Amino acid sequence: MASLLPTAQASADEIQPELDRVLNSDTFRKTPSLRHFLRYIVTNTIEGHADRIKESNIAIDVFSRGEEFDGRIDNIVRVQAHRLRKLLETYYSEEGRDDRYRFSVPKGNYIPQIEMREQPQAFEAAIQLPPAEAAVREPVPAPAFAEAPKGRTRISTAAIFLAGLASGSLISVMLLLLAPAAKREESVAPPVRNIWSAAFEPGIKVVAAFTNPAFLRVGNSQNLLRYRGPLSAPSGAEIDLPADDPYIDHQFVPKGAKLRFNDSWTGVGEVLAVNRLTLLAVQFGHPVSVLPSRALSLDDMHGANVVFIGSPWVNGALAQMGAANTPLYEAGDGRIMVRDPTPGEQAAYHNRVNAVTKEIAAAYALFSVLPGIDAGRSVFCSAGLGTAATWAAIDFSTSPAGAAQLAEALKKANGGIFPRHYQAIIRTEIVKESATNTSLVTVRVIP
Repeated sequence: MASLLPTAQASADEIQPELDRVLNSDTFRKTPSLRHFLRYIVTNTIEGHADRIKESNIAIDVFSRGEEFDGRIDNIVRVQAHRLRKLLETYYSEEGRDDRYRFSVPKGNYIPQIEMREQPQAFEAAIQLPPAEAAVREPVPAPAFAEAPKGRTRISTAAIFLAGLASGSLISVMLLLLAPAAKREESVAPPVRNIWSAAFEPGIKVVAAFTNPAFLRVGNSQNLLRYRGPLSAPSGAEIDLPADDPYIDHQFVPKGAKLRFNDSWTGVGEVLAVNRLTLLAVQFGHPVSVLPSRALSLDDMHGANVVFIGSPWVNGALAQMGAANTPLYEAGDGRIMVRDPTPGEQAAYHNRVNAVTKEIAAAYALFSVLPGIDAGRSVFCSAGLGTAATWAAIDFSTSPAGAAQLAEALKKANGGIFPRHYQAIIRTEIVKESATNTSLVTVRVIP
């Protein structure tokens, strides 16, 4: 249910954080002119200066036209307003699907409408708890474990063998495989079990997804362009993008050159994290399906616990889950934001750079356990500001010392009870591109 928010009620304190979320999204961050345009019209509206929002003022203040601007000759504002409307539609169909406030620019004028969703259905539905009698019921074994979904990878003994070989822990893995299931779970340290048992629940399928952003190959060359848009297709498939598409910089595309989807990469940190989770799954005696993020769909997430390695914003399914409403969130511009910082607490965290070498010296990650698509299910997500930080958060939460520190902080924040859903900011130092000296910065409990 939605209602139009009267301008008199649209205070800057309420609307500014919502506007910042839109402006810092992946959808908007590569279009500085449209970001400036949206900020200008919304800020003037909520500050009571809607009378300033005219074509001539926008042309001068936003698009740097001179005082002699004539809208009959120069249509810059009308063209950019059309682009802004389309981009807002794209944002609210993907990243901003669960935003409480929505901005739109009606045709015929440039004064934005601010719409408030009285009940953000997607996120509220996700945090509904099951009925009390259902909560104590024993989970029914899922027959889907017999076979992994088509196109997915079910971790097999051979895969675990190779993972162990890659991590230098082959003997430990083989001993785990030979041990009874009960013995395997006993090998999980109690603090680690405290954090991860909710992911590896008996009878509940587990899907692990790792980041693999999309690239477009330019013609027959070796040039690749990063693509952050909503479209996806098999490698080699041709994509036809309009000249004003905001997700790609067309100055790097020669006239007439074809663009084709290309196989993408994943970071070293994501590889290490998947390996660690694979070994953890063996210890819990639980099968897990592994797939790249672009292949993860809402159907995969239904009835499942999901472990996502990397930023959720590269995946449309996770971006639709209401992560923008959580106490801690990625701003999309290299920062992790704290929605309501406590006195003396930072409102934003970003990577630190060595002043001499210009290399990253310290990095941050957001570790979240959020409500899943279905009641009683969860999504674990390690989203680092860089691949090393993504790995650091997984390493921290799966090591006895780190898991114990995390659990203790969460209990303290939740009246002595370990919460099911929560978030934490993790800091790690980077030495020779490797994570070290990882520590816990802050935690938030999700009711």
